[in-house]
Amino acid sequence: MTPYFCLPDEYSIRLAENYQDTWNVFVHQCLKKDKEKRKINCLRSQNSQSLSLLWIVILCLGLLSALAIAYILKEWIYLLWFLLIFVGSLTITYTLLLSWIFVEVVIRNYILVKKNKRRLLIVLYKHQFAGSILLESRRNYGVLLGLYVCPSHRKKGIGSCLVQCGIRGIRTSIYVHAIKGTEGFYEKNNFSKSHDQPGYNMILKRSSIGYGR
Repeated sequence: MTPYFCLPDEYSIRLAENYQDTWNVFVHQCLKKDKEKRKINCLRSQNSQSLSLLWIVILCLGLLSALAIAYILKEWIYLLWFLLIFVGSLTITYTLLLSWIFVEVVIRNYILVKKNKRRLLIVLYKHQFAGSILLESRRNYGVLLGLYVCPSHRKKGIGSCLVQCGIRGIRTSIYVHAIKGTEGFYEKNNFSKSHDQPGYNMILKRSSIGYGR
């Protein structure tokens, strides 16, 4: 664990070493982040909202169908069976969704980090998780896949330190998809607007990575 010169006292940055590190990233970036006011997390995307709306529509249609069948057949047990099946299906769906997220974020990231295809760094404050950065090296460019700092540790330069430490050793240009409101942060860290790669809107050109060589 190496403290970097730009970090405040009692902070340190190190490479992820085990499943516990990737689990901490998952918990903070995907679960606890869901409670933040800004709501820019991986669980409250437009897709998940559409899925919830779809389930509500299915529930209403199914309930109306079950009521109609129960009324016609005079057997209200059908309504009870419908409710049990629906609740069970909903529970299974969300369980599978969380399982997929766990496998994708925790296990897959850990495997790729071990194979040196991804670079995951975490920042600690008194041995407690405070933030992380995830980068991936591709054939002729790099990608900043995720950057997160816990709310209580923001406005201290932690994010910039993570970026500076994360790009060390990367000899290619690095792309990132900067969400609305974060462009200024990336510009301060030598990123510039670019649409060279589909899905990304900012780039840190190799010529700007003087400390990454």
